[in-house]
Amino acid sequence: MYNSNTNCSLLKEILNFMINQGLVQEKSIGKDRLAYKITQRGLSILNAFQELNKILPIIEKKSDQVSAFV
Repeated sequence: MYNSNTNCSLLKEILNFMINQGLVQEKSIGKDRLAYKITQRGLSILNAFQELNKILPIIEKKSDQVSAFV
């Protein structure tokens, strides 16, 4: 929570969404502690976003080039 600079309620909401989507697993470690682990599906989605992040700047540059001629 502190490393991501996110408040607790928002982080819980995001984690619950990711758990419901099968992207993250929640596991109890000890009496009052929880740990979260990314699932294989979560890794696949993360990889897809990383690939899109590589491609999108190229698309934006092409779009800028087209609008320059209009």
